[in-house]
Amino acid sequence: MKDAVHILSLVSIMTPRSKSGTGFNGSLASAKPVMPDFRHDGTRGPAAEARVRRGVIAGRAIATYSGHMIRGAHVVLYSADADADRAFFRDVLGDAFVDAGHGWLIFALPPAELAVHPAATNGGHELFLMSDDVEGFIAQMTHRGVACSTVQRERWGLVTELTLPSGGTLRVYQPTHPSPLNTTPTV
Repeated sequence: MKDAVHILSLVSIMTPRSKSGTGFNGSLASAKPVMPDFRHDGTRGPAAEARVRRGVIAGRAIATYSGHMIRGAHVVLYSADADADRAFFRDVLGDAFVDAGHGWLIFALPPAELAVHPAATNGGHELFLMSDDVEGFIAQMTHRGVACSTVQRERWGLVTELTLPSGGTLRVYQPTHPSPLNTTPTV
């Protein structure tokens, strides 16, 4: 089993950030900037700029998208308890973030991919987090006190679901399909 499971598209499992060291503590009061050389206005400090030039952010390789019109994705999750869910992403999943002011945390995302599926009507969207090892992800979540569903095998991957502190659910999958993140995409 891998020491860290990388979830592409949203999070990278890192060490817990709570004061107790046991993972999620449900409090935003203990928030500390994970990457202090990222400024509130979204600009990077000198150390972050150096990491970007080397292609690394917070120890993870990052994709560089020079010359493309789209440079990333901004995902919005609506929550009945946004503070609890923000604390979950910060403390349990260990996501790097910036505080945009007044405790409004915006989390860094690993690379993402987009698939367009046929449908009878327009406007539907789904969000899946991606993992290289869904069983390892489940083991880490269990260790942090987060229950995950039994893995379901779909033709495109292995899927589990977890419940956020607000009661919302989030699906995580290990793709079995080809991914542009693992190859040189066609442009």
